[in-house]
Amino acid sequence: MSWVRRARSLPVRGKLLLTVLGAAVASLGASTYLSFRYWENEAMASAQRQALLAAASTQATLESAIRLGRLAPAHHALTRLREEADVTLARVYGPDGRILLSAAHYEEGTRAGAVFLPDAAELPRGGIVKPAPGGDAVRAYLPVAIPEPGVLEVEFSVAPTMAAMERGARLGMGLMAFSLLAVGIVVVTMFEREVVAPLHRMDVLLRAGGDRGAGPAPRNELHHLERSVTELLAKERAVEARAA
Repeated sequence: MSWVRRARSLPVRGKLLLTVLGAAVASLGASTYLSFRYWENEAMASAQRQALLAAASTQATLESAIRLGRLAPAHHALTRLREEADVTLARVYGPDGRILLSAAHYEEGTRAGAVFLPDAAELPRGGIVKPAPGGDAVRAYLPVAIPEPGVLEVEFSVAPTMAAMERGARLGMGLMAFSLLAVGIVVVTMFEREVVAPLHRMDVLLRAGGDRGAGPAPRNELHHLERSVTELLAKERAVEARAA
């Protein structure tokens, strides 16, 4: 491949720069992906816990109010729950799957709502959590005795958390890129001073002592140095042969 041949003919400093850039890009990409996936899982787990806690905080109040036939306090509890940060809906389903109570009153009496509605009789008291359609929210389901078994559904949005994570990921990528660039500059500078410059001076001395003169050198210092040393060894063997 032509680009491989061109890369091989680059000077040592060019190869070093390409190596540092390649390692930086690979490290940045891998670390960013793994970090984002980790925090995404953490955000989903945190949203699930918060959804369950939010639903559990209203569970007893709803049961008590409905048993006493006091729908106004039950509506108020759902409305107050809906007003909490990141809670996008709060509903109570009856045994037939209809919405008995909702923070959005127009939903009451309809079957609109959960795609997945668990059986109230099989729900543990502590409830369960399922991903909401779209993947940007989670829904907690808790049993409520009203007195027939019902289901309390609370949806908790993770979109604000995911947006904050994306902003943090971009900031982290910028900081990491800056750090890798700084490290790369230090490495290239040290390599230039401690390796490339001495090799270049040695190459100039070898070429000055040869028959070819000190004309333009090839781009790759190591290849040129190898050729110069090989020619000097060949001359030495020729002199030894003539002496013998």
